Amino acid sequence: MLASGFNKNKFMDNLLISLATIFIISILIPNLGYKFISFFFTGTIPIINVTISPTISIILCILLVILIIFSIAINIAIEKITNKYLSLFLIKYIKRSKKKLKFN
Repeated sequence: MLASGFNKNKFMDNLLISLATIFIISILIPNLGYKFISFFFTGTIPIINVTISPTISIILCILLVILIIFSIAINIAIEKITNKYLSLFLIKYIKRSKKKLKFN
């Protein structure tokens, strides 16, 4: 399902990749995934039983959005760098293969 629409909309792809990255990192750290998900939906941190004021939760949601935007920017930068070096490698390979064909 991801592969069928993977190249159609790059922004949504990068958003999906960044959300998946954040989710995987939160799962890998013990108990952080559960706390993150429950805090995001309820505004309370489980086990500690501390209720956070709405302004702090709004600030944390804004920080989450900023984190998502930065991860999208990093994904785009990595994609551009890999495309640049891949194209340079292919150009060198094609030039080498043309030289070999001329001498044979």
